[in-house]
Amino acid sequence: MDAVTAEQNTSRNAFMTCSKCGASWSTRNAFLSDPGVQLVGYQAHFKKLVTGFFLFNHSCKTTMALKVSRFTDFYEGPIFMKRRTGSDECPGYCLREDCKLACPAECECAYIRHVMIVLDKWPKQTS
Repeated sequence: MDAVTAEQNTSRNAFMTCSKCGASWSTRNAFLSDPGVQLVGYQAHFKKLVTGFFLFNHSCKTTMALKVSRFTDFYEGPIFMKRRTGSDECPGYCLREDCKLACPAECECAYIRHVMIVLDKWPKQTS
């Protein structure tokens, strides 16, 4: 078995580690509270919603993709069973990666939009 450095072990136990600069966040709260991390969008996976990605930019100029499933516990409302994508009631927000608006449709995708709003409004640490 290969020897593991303390830095590698820390990265393995971290909530997230930046692949570009190596910055590491030990918890989800630390990640979301970092002023150098900004939600920039959502990459939908329509067949299995929780395998889509929330996209975050880091201050080192990289984008990190984290699975939606890591954040779905932030939502406590109804989850609709039918997808409305492409219908008359669908505003098409999920088709635009950079759109952070709540979806008014009674669509199975709508709850993801609400999670995005929670992430986007997450309070950032101040120095």
